[in-house]
Amino acid sequence: MAMIQEIRNRSTLLMVVIGVGMLLFIGGDFFSSSKGPFSSNGETDVLIVDGKAVSNKEYQLRIDKQIGNNPVGQSQREQISNAVWNLLISEFVLGQEYSELGLNVTGDELFDVISSGSSRILEQQFTGRDGRVDPNFADQFGRLDGTKVLAAVKQTMSNPETEDQWLKLEESLLNERFQTKYNTLIKKGIAVTTAEAEAGIKDQGTQVSFSYVLKKYDEVDDNSVEVSDADLQAYYNKHKHESEYIQKQASRGIEYVVFQVSPSVEDIAAIQNELIELKPYFSEESDDTSFVNENAETAYNVSYYSEGSFPDNVDSIIFAGDTGFVFGPYLSENTYQLAKIIGTKTSPDSANARHIMLQIADGDTATTMALADSLVKVINSQDNFEALVPDFSKDLQTAPEGGNLDWFTELNCPVPDKKFADACFTGAVGQIQIIQSAFGVHIVEVIEQTIPKDKKLIAIVDRALEPSKMTKDNVYNEASEFSIANGDVASFRTAGNKKGIRVADNVLESDKDIASLESSRALIQWAYKMEVGDISEQVFEFGDMFVVAHLKEIRDAGTLDLNVESVKQGVKLQVINEKKAETIAADMSKYSDINGAALGMGKIVETASNTTFSSYSVPGIGTETVLLGAIFNLQQGQLSKPISDRNGVYLIVVNSIAPPAQGNAAVVKQQMTYSAAAQVDYTVTNALQNSCEITDNRGKFF
Repeated sequence: MAMIQEIRNRSTLLMVVIGVGMLLFIGGDFFSSSKGPFSSNGETDVLIVDGKAVSNKEYQLRIDKQIGNNPVGQSQREQISNAVWNLLISEFVLGQEYSELGLNVTGDELFDVISSGSSRILEQQFTGRDGRVDPNFADQFGRLDGTKVLAAVKQTMSNPETEDQWLKLEESLLNERFQTKYNTLIKKGIAVTTAEAEAGIKDQGTQVSFSYVLKKYDEVDDNSVEVSDADLQAYYNKHKHESEYIQKQASRGIEYVVFQVSPSVEDIAAIQNELIELKPYFSEESDDTSFVNENAETAYNVSYYSEGSFPDNVDSIIFAGDTGFVFGPYLSENTYQLAKIIGTKTSPDSANARHIMLQIADGDTATTMALADSLVKVINSQDNFEALVPDFSKDLQTAPEGGNLDWFTELNCPVPDKKFADACFTGAVGQIQIIQSAFGVHIVEVIEQTIPKDKKLIAIVDRALEPSKMTKDNVYNEASEFSIANGDVASFRTAGNKKGIRVADNVLESDKDIASLESSRALIQWAYKMEVGDISEQVFEFGDMFVVAHLKEIRDAGTLDLNVESVKQGVKLQVINEKKAETIAADMSKYSDINGAALGMGKIVETASNTTFSSYSVPGIGTETVLLGAIFNLQQGQLSKPISDRNGVYLIVVNSIAPPAQGNAAVVKQQMTYSAAAQVDYTVTNALQNSCEITDNRGKFF
């Protein structure tokens, strides 16, 4: 009971700390007051939510807290940074909601969550890559066992070095519990009326078949339509409040030309000649592994291969050779290679094995080997290999599968150790062996093997097919000359079109890269310092590419200006289509029946069947919402007026209306209620965030 009380006490304490921090955040005293330790001066704010600021210093502290003392790579750090970022926004947006509603989470609640194992976060924490709960924390049915989790919590909290891990998990559990309560309140407030259920039955069940004539906008020449600046402005003024013209975050549009760095003919010849010079020495060498390590780019590249392992044009030549034969240079994927046959054997291509891995404690190999010998005797006498795995194997990934490693090849052995692989491929099926590797002592049983094949032991000396420094310099000079010669937009586009201009739209200041450009953060930073029309004087280098760029547009947060290039182009297209629609509709209006319209306009009458209002699309046509609405407002046999929609103008006549089958309104009410409630968990947070003004300044700091 002392442990339980400790959990409750600590949970309550942390809840108070988080609650106070949340309230301070909402009130702005901690994050934006000049009295706070992370005071806002505008220049240090990395995040601003509805005027409340979070400093970059606080953001970095939160990231460092999550990482702790764990070694992480750059990609992992970015993932953690993004997770912390989303949490900060969530804390403000949802925290304000929790505060206004008076929501609270007690220590008793948190204890109940842990002891019952009823948490998505706990399930993730104790679930392996195979999607199964760690057997050390599972009940007899494979589900998460809360009592075992509590025992792990006790052990974690009793160790000062690991206590912080629990506190991080506890904070996540609190946030999860708060959101669950909040979402449940919303779900309980969802109600579907009988009238709505009956309308749902009608929308889903009524099926309409109709005939139509369609004239698409792209059938009319754009040059036949005159568009003035006044037309563009009028359309823009009418629609600028729509989401299409609202920019939540500032972005940039970039055009760029890529100068690809590829090996030249001379580079290829140089690599081939280098290998040709090595070939006689390779042929005479007796210590092939040392030769490979000294002369190849891939060390220890000596393995057994079966026929079909090499490119088609060289495979048969290599396998026709005798021991000592050297072939090459030849191209394999992106490397040139020399291959030397140094031995032969007959063995399977694949094996299926299982193992029990014993850890060597305190360097005491003898004791571990003695235990392995004892276990092998038990297995041989009782045939209970699988039964021993849960109690003895320290390979947690294979333990739930009875130690089974599944099928693998010699080159892709799941235990990367030559002695282990040899045991699996040279041992007989059913044979139990004891192998020591860098990972511990293994009791290995070969379950199955493919039919043995003749293989050759081949040593490979390779050279990557890469451009030389001279080639790289030549491509850089070409890119530099392009930048100098094409310093204005017109010449950039004229010259760039010959090489192919690429476009990156909606580039955010916080983006790390531009798609297809490796580590291209520098280009994004450049774009946010330049003005529209600027051409980069700097030649950017991204992997095996040099890039010259043009800033084609700036999209500031808020309502987009008509002068933004992409906005103006989009508005112009809409105005052109509206004018085309007027012309097409006037032509269609002359006809009193659909067949006459088809004949007079050189079209054919087409038919769409089984159309329902709830489908949001028309069979054979696609998403045409204006058309869909019109269909269900016509009587059978009634000819419509011309209907202008996204793709063109329609003239339709309803052929048949099949009423819905008799539905149970009570059942439909339950279904609609459940469907609406199911959307709460993944839509509420986004809806709240979209209602806030969020400024992302990460791009100014990274």
